[in-house]
Amino acid sequence: MKSTSKILSSLCLVFGILFLTSTVYSASILRQKGKKVILKISKTDKIAEGDILYVVDQNKKKVDLVKVLQIKGDKAKGKLRSGRGKVGMNLMAKNSAKKTDKKEKPKKQENENLTVMTLQFGASMNTMEIQGLTESLSGSGSVVKATLDYSITQSIDIRGALGMFNFLAEAKCTSCKTNINYVLVGGTARYNFGGSFNVWLGLGYEALIPMSSDGTTALNKESITNTGILIPKLGFDYRWSPSMGIPFEVGYGIFPPSQDVNTSAIIVSLGLLFGF
Repeated sequence: MKSTSKILSSLCLVFGILFLTSTVYSASILRQKGKKVILKISKTDKIAEGDILYVVDQNKKKVDLVKVLQIKGDKAKGKLRSGRGKVGMNLMAKNSAKKTDKKEKPKKQENENLTVMTLQFGASMNTMEIQGLTESLSGSGSVVKATLDYSITQSIDIRGALGMFNFLAEAKCTSCKTNINYVLVGGTARYNFGGSFNVWLGLGYEALIPMSSDGTTALNKESITNTGILIPKLGFDYRWSPSMGIPFEVGYGIFPPSQDVNTSAIIVSLGLLFGF
């Protein structure tokens, strides 16, 4: 009985080693620059864009994670999670990990963060009420901005923004026009629900620095100074690949109230998203 138990134990050990060995791909890191890598892959590896793999050393010890960004022939672009992976190291499928590794949250495994940048164009529907005027001013303006995401947790990030905002509002009465071009600098704290169609909720603040106010008759030039808007937002980022997508957002901009002027704007924007 003892000899039989020893034989069974040995067989289990051998099969276990063979199983783990079979999940180590022939793919390896060919070139590296910081966290960006070029991978050498084989068709037999069955590696696809978007896959997240372990980087293992010669002792099959996991040292890093790599996300496959783009495949072209027998080469692929990837991004290391920590930068500890080195040229010559092999790749291993994540499903070959120990049980403790399998208990990691799927969301964390599948959504290793890339640097995300967007370029957005949009329009604003503006309203302004000025004390002393019988009519409210209204009109449509425009916005163009570039954004960059900074991840805090898997679900929460900050989307920084830099761009231009045109505020236009007018009425039919005399001296009832406001036309101000601002430089905007700000950010939005976002809660992301995740997935390729990532719906998010956010609260943003954008500082507005006036650059020109030609044609403005409803306000005194001296009253046009630096200001800012608080913007509750709702949006989504639709990504058809790890490196490309479409961002959309709508927000309600609340300007600081004053004794003489109350201003608000509904801002809608759409653009292109880039991951790298």
